[in-house]
Amino acid sequence: MSNHKNEPSDFPPVPGYKSFVPENLDQLKDLSGDRFCVKLNDIAICQIMDDKRIQACWKWFGNYEKAARMAVAQRNFGLVPKVNEHPNKYLALYELSNLTANIQRNIISRVILNKEHPFTADLLFEPSGREHYLVMLDNSLELAQAVDELNRQWMEDVLFSPIGQKISQLKLTEPQRLEQRLQQLYDCSFWYSIIEGDPDDLQSWKLVPYHIAFKYEIQATRRAISQMIFQLRALDEKALVKKNGKTEKEEDGTRKEKPEIKNEREEYVRYYYLLDQAYGSSSEEDWAAVDEAWVCLQGRVLPVHGFETGYFHPRCIEQEYRLLIKNQEQVKVNQKCERVKSWVLDFAKQHYQADESYKYYQNPLTNTEAAAYSTTVFSGIALAHRIGGQNVPNRELIRANVGAKISIDLLSTHIAKKSMAQLCR
Repeated sequence: MSNHKNEPSDFPPVPGYKSFVPENLDQLKDLSGDRFCVKLNDIAICQIMDDKRIQACWKWFGNYEKAARMAVAQRNFGLVPKVNEHPNKYLALYELSNLTANIQRNIISRVILNKEHPFTADLLFEPSGREHYLVMLDNSLELAQAVDELNRQWMEDVLFSPIGQKISQLKLTEPQRLEQRLQQLYDCSFWYSIIEGDPDDLQSWKLVPYHIAFKYEIQATRRAISQMIFQLRALDEKALVKKNGKTEKEEDGTRKEKPEIKNEREEYVRYYYLLDQAYGSSSEEDWAAVDEAWVCLQGRVLPVHGFETGYFHPRCIEQEYRLLIKNQEQVKVNQKCERVKSWVLDFAKQHYQADESYKYYQNPLTNTEAAAYSTTVFSGIALAHRIGGQNVPNRELIRANVGAKISIDLLSTHIAKKSMAQLCR
């Protein structure tokens, strides 16, 4: 484990993730899309459950070994009783979940080297010419690792710091007093600052922006984003058009591409550029711009930054990065999403067209997209909390003026149902 102040000194060292990559990847050779992601998850989980080098880590949890195994396998740390009250146990689970994610990332890095592999070919040529999908996936592996470190420090300084523990206590004993002080500190709906001060003196509490509190972790995150932008822009110089399986060139010999492919790539570049700027400022305005650019993304691959607050902390935005791929195999689910959206719009027009509320909600409803996705890369708080579905962004102005996206991860939804069944036993 890394040298962090909350880590358990007696927790056995976790082996390097690169030593876990199977030499034979035949289990993945014929798979693409969601089936690839499901098998990838199974391979990584089986390795950390069965590998002899990890057994001492599992036994460290004592009577909670079985619960710890389930918590990591299902990415639901809540399966370990009162784990939020024990930072050492929580961070130990995080190390094992991080190992699982890194095993998956390392396998992906090997698979995408082969452009004839079904998973890679599906990204490159369906729809044709989307080489930027592969660039995003490749660079997301490094970005995810940077966000893992950022989130680890975020947990220590936000959740498990003396003030973080005090907030957890006040939520139970004096919720009104806590809420009053938080409202005084935070003057907007979304928060990119942590609290510092004397835990017992609420008036001494002050805000420190993320980009200052997590200076080095955010610098690493921004370097990974900058590399992503650089490689996406480099595709402009070697753009190709795929037509009838062949490369089409202009008469002067220069290569060209379809305008919609170039426009789609430029949308991704704009999104990542704004994401980089927001990480460097921690300002509400900059993050709102990120959300707006994100809603405008039209491609099959969907990056997801940190949107949520309230699940782990009453104010601070949680740190994560995921890369989703639209699950084209779930034809019925995607068609049903479109039918429901169309039905809602028709119903609203038929019954409420004269109301002001219809005019207000028509645009966001029209621009809201819903579809099934496969989670290919996950990091940060997603190591502890698997998301089965999400309706974001949460900023009302963005939703009203631009729209929203609803993502459904059927694998995560299935696993979440298993978790709930186990919790109810």
